[in-house]
Amino acid sequence: MTVFKGFVLALAGLLAGSVSAQELNLYSSRHYQTDEALYTNFTKATGIKINRIEGGEDPLIERIRNEGERSPADVLITVDAGRLWRAEQMGLFQPVKAATLESRIRRTCASQAACGTASRRARASSPTTRRR
Repeated sequence: MTVFKGFVLALAGLLAGSVSAQELNLYSSRHYQTDEALYTNFTKATGIKINRIEGGEDPLIERIRNEGERSPADVLITVDAGRLWRAEQMGLFQPVKAATLESRIRRTCASQAACGTASRRARASSPTTRRR
């Protein structure tokens, strides 16, 4: 499965229970250039507009906490699992029940209902003979 197809399936599953799924409010601390193509292609494939709020993990988590029940945030994306855990411990997530997500995304948070892993990463390593 391509990264884009996985992204579309995950977000479509997340929005399945939403009454008004014409827009997705995405709070993101990611800063990768490839994200713009993902969001643009998602909108083209689904017709759902993505509203991005970008910033550091801690300020975004604090913003969601301060917004409380009225937070417009639909998705929090970060590259730091520790901060996701902290946000979960603060009670910032709510369960998402969608067949698409259940079948394709591994749950990673303690509550098993609040968040999951939707990405893969490959790392290459090479030995060095140089001493530090």
